[in-house]
Amino acid sequence: MRLYEENKASGQGRRDLTLSEKERLRRRFPEFIGNTETLFFLLQDLERISSSEAPVLIQGESGTGKELVARAIHRISPRRSGPFVGENCAAMAPPLLEDDLSGHKKGASQGYRGERSGPVESYHGGILFLHEITQNRS
Repeated sequence: MRLYEENKASGQGRRDLTLSEKERLRRRFPEFIGNTETLFFLLQDLERISSSEAPVLIQGESGTGKELVARAIHRISPRRSGPFVGENCAAMAPPLLEDDLSGHKKGASQGYRGERSGPVESYHGGILFLHEITQNRS
């Protein structure tokens, strides 16, 4: 929704969608419920974003559907055959965040008895969704 608000604020107007365009978006994104212009503009943005290889930052208050948006992007993107890996960064201890995300090799540091890959390695070819990354402060 932030994309739509930023486009509107910057003066990038959008034309009204036809009924057939709205129906096409509803079929492509059945997980989204609603009938507002803002929602349809968001769905258009998701189509555009999903074809990009660039990282995407999804921001919003808790409970606004950030993971739903990330999963929708994954579902229609060229990376859909790869894994969708979600990690809740708020649940990770700040000093161990880097290790928890990247994993570690056996004996890499005191206390590491085994090798463990992290989500950064396991999402290869798919999507890595770092939930609440801004909530984890060291």
